[in-house]
Amino acid sequence: MNKIRSLFNTARQSFFWSVIVIPLVVAIPPTVLGLASQFDTLKTFFDANTTITLICAFWVPLIVIPGAILRRLFSDSLSTQQLTYLVNLLAGSIGKKIERMHSFLTHVESNKVEISNQKIIEVLNPKLQMVDIMANLWCMFHPLSPSKVKVSLAKMGQNHIEEFVCWHPGDVRPRNTVQKLQHEECTFSVARRTKEIVVIEDVAKESAKQAGQRFHRTNGAQGSIIAYPVIDRGTDEVPYVLSVCAAEPNSLLEKNKAVYEFLLEQFAQRVVMEYHFEEITKLIK
Repeated sequence: MNKIRSLFNTARQSFFWSVIVIPLVVAIPPTVLGLASQFDTLKTFFDANTTITLICAFWVPLIVIPGAILRRLFSDSLSTQQLTYLVNLLAGSIGKKIERMHSFLTHVESNKVEISNQKIIEVLNPKLQMVDIMANLWCMFHPLSPSKVKVSLAKMGQNHIEEFVCWHPGDVRPRNTVQKLQHEECTFSVARRTKEIVVIEDVAKESAKQAGQRFHRTNGAQGSIIAYPVIDRGTDEVPYVLSVCAAEPNSLLEKNKAVYEFLLEQFAQRVVMEYHFEEITKLIK
């Protein structure tokens, strides 16, 4: 399905297909039918072929209606099913934490035990929750990309990345060390500095720019990348940056930025909540 969507979108964006081929395909049959009254040969042909005459007469709706269905099927916009899936992912992530806290409170109330600081920290467990959030983020973006996807959560320092907190799939570590990524042209640094989503369709082309690069290329990196700043609205700081990486170029597209931004903001809000829980655990200690 993803390969079909990719081919469909490529054809739609192509100047040759969208400006020349498709308009000609739509216009030629009814135009030829309209000229039949002016040319005896055409008139004779259409009179002898009623089926072809009917097809030409209704050619435009026959093409436009299936075309609209195809655009809907292979569109990069979010369907109701995808939105429902997003809600379920987010609800599942929060639900696990609620269940853990509920079990803890039930145990305390039933057994009349004292609550230790360490037990509170174990119940809040923001790092475990962040791992779960990353797994759900991967589940959301995996169907949206025609090539393999991996996601990560990076803790940010004053200007650059400080460490990778977690990533998914868990067995696919980030390919670069933190030290190599501590560069002003690194996508993580750009997202932190601008406080805006960064979508790079082809990292190789981006790194070849003479100026204004938004990707610091190392080890011959290829593919597409999205970096999204996780903003703490209380302080306007960017404690983390979410990233989505696709193995092949043009798997993640600039034209879909609004969709990506909507999706990532939902996960970013959950990360901010866990960030606050983590700050609380530091006070408890």
